Amino acid sequence: MNSHSPKLGFIGAGNMGSCLINGLISAGFSPHDIWASNTDPVQLESLKARAIHTTSDNSRLIKESDVILLCVKPGDVFTVCETYRDNFQAHPRLIVSIAAGITTQYIQTALGNIYPIVRCMPNTPAFVQAAVSGLFATSEVSSEQRAITEKIMRSVGSTLWVEKEEQLDAVTALSGSGPAYFLLFMEALRDAGIAIGLSPEDAHFLTLETAFGSAKLALESNKTWATLRQNITSPGGTTEQALLAFTPRLSELCLEAVQAAFKRAKQLGGER
Repeated sequence: MNSHSPKLGFIGAGNMGSCLINGLISAGFSPHDIWASNTDPVQLESLKARAIHTTSDNSRLIKESDVILLCVKPGDVFTVCETYRDNFQAHPRLIVSIAAGITTQYIQTALGNIYPIVRCMPNTPAFVQAAVSGLFATSEVSSEQRAITEKIMRSVGSTLWVEKEEQLDAVTALSGSGPAYFLLFMEALRDAGIAIGLSPEDAHFLTLETAFGSAKLALESNKTWATLRQNITSPGGTTEQALLAFTPRLSELCLEAVQAAFKRAKQLGGER
């Protein structure tokens, strides 16, 4: 495999597949080194206009690529792998899967053979190149292949490797679903602002900018989150009163929510 410019083949160039392609091109990856297949001809034409190789023939895509990215819906993974089993066997490749809840063992079974597989769990901030992706590699994955996968996923944000595949269920519960938790809290905070007299537009603006600023402060400060929070909280002040209303129920709710997501992630994985 050419470590400088591996050929990437995207089986499935829908929302997340196209998102990764966009991130790679923005990061300087040549579109001439990308192959993509999809069932939507309009989507393929859009990619073709950007000098990306497009095809509806996955057998050719597998032959032409060094790395295969499985970006199809979870329910389609087995069919795709089983249909092109002979092509994978004729042209063994690194397989990178972003199909939620699909284990590497499930993919190996569908393919009928053992291949190097990296399973990824990105989240939706990938669409603005601010994702965090959990990654797990099977023992067959080489250090070079790990580096290539990391380069691919870092084109849309940050990465975190886990040692055990089951840890991806925890990643799913925390960061995979996490953006929805923050957005729900932002909705509630905005609505509270409206309830105390702010216009919807002003409440929306203040909530959005406060969320952005708080995340930026947490990212760039060398202080703990607890210290940053305490620095804002004056004894007898407004922030203290609000935090007293939040605690301890907020921590309990967060734990309940993340545990519920974790349990469901394990259930979904067990159903495959």
